[in-house]
Amino acid sequence: MSGEGKCLTEEVSQDQILSIMQDLFGKQTEIADCSPILGGHYNQLFDITVKNPARHVVLRVAPGDDRPLRRYEQTMMLAEPYVYNYIRQAGVPTIDILKVDGSRSIIDRDYIVMDYIDAVQMNHPSVPEEVHPRIMQDVGRYTAMIHGVTEEKFGWVMPDGSIRGSKSWTEVFGELMVETYDNCKNAEIITADEAAAALDCYHKYRAAFDECKVPALIHNDIWAPNIMVKEIDGEWQIVAIIDADRALFADREFEFVLYDNPNPDFMLGYGIPPDTSENAMIRKKFYRMQLYMQYSWFYLVMTPSPSFQPVARKIAMDTLQELLDL
Repeated sequence: MSGEGKCLTEEVSQDQILSIMQDLFGKQTEIADCSPILGGHYNQLFDITVKNPARHVVLRVAPGDDRPLRRYEQTMMLAEPYVYNYIRQAGVPTIDILKVDGSRSIIDRDYIVMDYIDAVQMNHPSVPEEVHPRIMQDVGRYTAMIHGVTEEKFGWVMPDGSIRGSKSWTEVFGELMVETYDNCKNAEIITADEAAAALDCYHKYRAAFDECKVPALIHNDIWAPNIMVKEIDGEWQIVAIIDADRALFADREFEFVLYDNPNPDFMLGYGIPPDTSENAMIRKKFYRMQLYMQYSWFYLVMTPSPSFQPVARKIAMDTLQELLDL
């Protein structure tokens, strides 16, 4: 049995999966069916049906310690129960976690077990195109509800439920910038001078980030594969928004860096117009630059993509030039 395995050095064995299931459900548990779920870049995922008791679950196993994960990625799986509690309390449908384990007592990697969701991803061929606009309005509405969850600090949820970060969004985003550019410099994607130019530019525009005062919960990965939908009584509905492991408390506009142009149906449901002030537009350029520089590292070091990696680097460097020309 093998998982997607693009960026993992060690497969999860059938015996290890059985041990995980028996630890959760009891020694009498047997595996009736187990198959890998393709698509994960960082984690291995498995669709598992067990008997004694009869349950249908998904197992997600984090990368091994040999992978060059960024700081926030090292603890994000163990923090997921707190993230999903935030989302659920906001009134947004999401996953039910049965167990998260970072003890390394069964397998030498962190793992999480969650109930299987009887639904399909929004981009599945069975979902009619004509229902996408209404679904996207609901996605926008749910995203606004997630953004309505606030904390006292910007930053990342930790395995004990605390927030690692600061009351200053400038400091928290600055940490992301430094780590991203250090990684790219060390991987020889950019020169030391190019990294210094990006960070100097960030310090020049710190005041634009100082304006952000409300740490809003950001899902940080809302796109079609993470929107689970199902036809219920003749109507397609969202049954869960999943994969919030990269969530953090941030400037709410940070959510939209994934989109070159936010979907109009999404924005209609979201109900809050984008911030188009001069400082907001500057922040968005930095968000875009950091994201694509991060991609340029990821698609060289973690999941090599000779076609996209240089494109991502160019977008990041072009965005830096736009900021330097302001």
